[in-house]
Amino acid sequence: MRVSFTYVVCCCCRHDRGAGSVAGQAPALQIPVIISLTGGASFIGKSDQQSLQLLEARVNKAGGINHRQVHFQYLDDGRTRKLPCSLPTK
Repeated sequence: MRVSFTYVVCCCCRHDRGAGSVAGQAPALQIPVIISLTGGASFIGKSDQQSLQLLEARVNKAGGINHRQVHFQYLDDGRTRKLPCSLPTK
């Protein structure tokens, strides 16, 4: 399995208390990932997204991280030739 993080600008975990939790089960780890889903580099970003989806499924099937399911949130960086990436400032 190939995982390329060439255009991942930010990948950080945050804990949403109560979101996605079932009685007796820890809430899922929400991991925002900023990649190029549109524009000139979208072919790379979409490949990265597919790789991360496979990774997410494999990790969750194996029991998650510390018994917590993993969920990647995909954010498009909105990059074009004239416009640099603006998401990290939001």
